[in-house]
Amino acid sequence: MLRLIGVGCLALSAIMTSCNDTDDNPEYREAAVTNLVTYVGMTDGAVFDYISIDDATPARLYTGVQMDGNVVAGQRYLMTYIPVGGDESASGFVEPTSLAAVTTMDVSDKDISRYPDWDKSGVYLLSAWRAGSYLNIRCKLAFSESPRVLALVPSAVDDGVLYLVHQAPADATFDRAYYISFDLTRYLSEHQSLDAIEVHINNTNLKENVMTFLL
Repeated sequence: MLRLIGVGCLALSAIMTSCNDTDDNPEYREAAVTNLVTYVGMTDGAVFDYISIDDATPARLYTGVQMDGNVVAGQRYLMTYIPVGGDESASGFVEPTSLAAVTTMDVSDKDISRYPDWDKSGVYLLSAWRAGSYLNIRCKLAFSESPRVLALVPSAVDDGVLYLVHQAPADATFDRAYYISFDLTRYLSEHQSLDAIEVHINNTNLKENVMTFLL
């Protein structure tokens, strides 16, 4: 059973800024961005990688943030920051104004035969994209403080076919927005001949229930 991490609930700073004044010209603004990044490790501060989409070259982002010792490499975060030179693809030092942990999990080691009612609860899908080895989901789910079943589960017979299993608890009420990142690394290493994955979802938004992601 899984407890979801809500967006913003682990923010390190309550200050959410979208622009930055310069000393010389207060009318000049540097635009901030909010991106999903991957925690890599620590040097003088936390280091993150950002991949925009698919197999784009990673931007390595160095920060002065001091992380909890329990955080492991591969944990995903939603980070707001001003890009290096205004270029999101550039590596270098950045100063996050907000940093929030995102629910991060591997592809399940069970198969879909364990979940005959895999689509019991809907997922209001807002967007989905692959960034490197991560499949990212932005969605709305019925909120509850109780654990729920949420997993990306492979087919029992068809390689490259996955199901987004969602079974919400009975006390779930209003919808809340979530980001979720699934790490595909292990699954893809076991299915190296794949050139795409197909994800089935009980999508309550627009009824697009099958999505294909090229590898």
